[in-house]
Amino acid sequence: MLTPGDQTEEESLVAADRRPMDLDAYEARVRNGPCFICAFVAGEPGHVTVYEDDQHIAFLDRYPTVPGKVLVAPKTHIEHAPSATLRSPPISR
Repeated sequence: MLTPGDQTEEESLVAADRRPMDLDAYEARVRNGPCFICAFVAGEPGHVTVYEDDQHIAFLDRYPTVPGKVLVAPKTHIEHAPSATLRSPPISR
């Protein structure tokens, strides 16, 4: 049984791969370049794709707060997601 502070082998590997976020570089990119999702969709390396179709992409977070954190995004740029979501048709299953 694991106690608080113990890590599984997988968690240890993920923790060893974590890098601190470079806030200055992120701010410069946000102000001067494409969003990181658009850059990744355009071919810039740096994330591991776990799913992709014609309209969406899912990839491992470069700076995960929990092991295995996946980000899911549309491939087309959306400037303000909440307003776009309100105009989108409901998702049916």
